[in-house]
Amino acid sequence: ACARRYTWRRRKMGLEAIRYDASAGRLQILNQLLLPSKSEYEEVACVEDAWKAIKEMKVRGAPAIAIVGALSVAVELRRVDPPTPVPPPDTTAALKEFVATCFDRLKSAR
Repeated sequence: ACARRYTWRRRKMGLEAIRYDASAGRLQILNQLLLPSKSEYEEVACVEDAWKAIKEMKVRGAPAIAIVGALSVAVELRRVDPPTPVPPPDTTAALKEFVATCFDRLKSAR
C-alpha cells in the first residue's frame, strides 16, 4: 500500500465575513444578502444592530451568528453613549444581568 501525504495550506480569503478591531471597539459584518454581486460591510455599533443583522439574515451560519452576537456585546460595553445604560464595572451582579439581557435579546433574533 502506498501512503499519501496531504499538505494543508492556509488560503487567505479575499473577503472576511466579520471584521473586529478590539482596540477601537469596532465591529463590521459583510452583508450576506448582497453577495455575490456586491461586497458591502456594515457597522455593528450595538446589540440592537447585531439583532437586526441576524434577523434580516445579513449574517448567516451558526458560528458567524454566535461571533457577531458576542462581539456586539463587547462593542456595546465599550460605548460611551450606549442605547441601554451599561452598569459600572464594579457591580458584578448588574454587569452579569446586563450581559444576560443582551444575549436574551440576541437569541430572540432567530
